[in-house]
Amino acid sequence: MTTDKEMRYRLNIIDEAMSLVTLLFESDRKMNLTELTLASGMTKNKTFRLLATMEQQGMLDKDKQGRYYLGMNTFIAARNALSRIDIPDVFPVLENVALQLNEDVYFARKTTGLPLLVSVANSRQQVTVRSCIGCVLRDQGSENTWELVRVSVGALDPEITTVAIDVPAFGENEHCALVVVAPTFRMSQERIRSDVIPVLHETVRKMGHLHAESGRWVHPPAVQVAPRGISEGLFRVA
Repeated sequence: MTTDKEMRYRLNIIDEAMSLVTLLFESDRKMNLTELTLASGMTKNKTFRLLATMEQQGMLDKDKQGRYYLGMNTFIAARNALSRIDIPDVFPVLENVALQLNEDVYFARKTTGLPLLVSVANSRQQVTVRSCIGCVLRDQGSENTWELVRVSVGALDPEITTVAIDVPAFGENEHCALVVVAPTFRMSQERIRSDVIPVLHETVRKMGHLHAESGRWVHPPAVQVAPRGISEGLFRVA
């Protein structure tokens, strides 16, 4: 929750500009001026001026039909930010789970905004999901919760299953999770229950023990981890 002190230093014009960026980021298509005006609730004049400013700065681009989309400078900024994220040394944990399950295993982390997939240990499978590094995790798809583990089918695509469990946070005000991402044809309910869930439970138990010893054990609230954004070219064949 935003405090009064934090609100005191915020600039409305920046909030409004970022709301337009968020609309374009969360949309699965380009949007024109009228659509962005209606979705943002701002006047058409203000929306146009903000869009024009961000277009000049390379944060947004516009096609010949007048539809806006995220610009190259936005992607460069996102790439640089991702490369500078302080990622805890969780790769040995991811690698251990990936070796046991022979599926790709991601580390999801949320400090502000939406959860983000920031690290991965790959499987040895011939057919896997293309890299989800940098993907935002959203509440989408058909979801079931079994024994504190969230199973989502269709958040990315009907062909993809994600299995996620919360893990001890590595700092204050953040949430973390382990996420198994695999083609649905390999993730039967029987396999999830008998193989995947026990491995995730044991991994979290070990991580919790380590963090309890250091006094940093935190129980984060449930995080839905369903990566998206790679609907085309979904599978990668080794």
